[in-house]
Amino acid sequence: MHGISLSSASRIIHIVCSALCLCLDNIRFPTSQQELKKVKDEFFNIQGFPNVVGAIDGTLVPIQGMAGSAHDSFILAYSFLPQIMRGVNGWFLGDSGYPLKKWLLTPFAQPSNQQEQRYNSSHCSTRNTVERAFGVLKSRFRCLHKTGGSLQFKTEKCIKFIECCFSLHNKAISERVPLQAGNNAVPVYHNHDL
Repeated sequence: MHGISLSSASRIIHIVCSALCLCLDNIRFPTSQQELKKVKDEFFNIQGFPNVVGAIDGTLVPIQGMAGSAHDSFILAYSFLPQIMRGVNGWFLGDSGYPLKKWLLTPFAQPSNQQEQRYNSSHCSTRNTVERAFGVLKSRFRCLHKTGGSLQFKTEKCIKFIECCFSLHNKAISERVPLQAGNNAVPVYHNHDL
């Protein structure tokens, strides 16, 4: 339609995504005590779960030519999160797809008393922030949702494209940019960036 070849458009998208990721640079784990306290307070205010510094989950992004998916625990094992958490006083909350660790709390598989049931209820309500965050992200960037088709780039370009969408989403949250009316969603604002 604009006289640009598919290969040129692909190259331009990759260059723009790389530049945006460098400029925005807003995907990071909080490191200062002040930042960590703010995050812990925000998670505590959800359901009274203390000392939570994050919630973890995986989400599928359809990519043309990528077969299957990897289990959440496999991805965690190859991430930098275990190294980051060595020096942090706090917990991540994960679903039962993750292994229980000193810094990663999961729900009881079969709660046997009222305390374990209350723990699971508080854990679930607090951890669900990450699932809602993925839902809002995919509403803003339909190309990351299965109803938007699949990303048509090579794996390396898809990774940069996905990172760019996360960065732009975080920027939109910090600037309080509402979701578009065409996304069939009302404006949603979250305190927790992706």
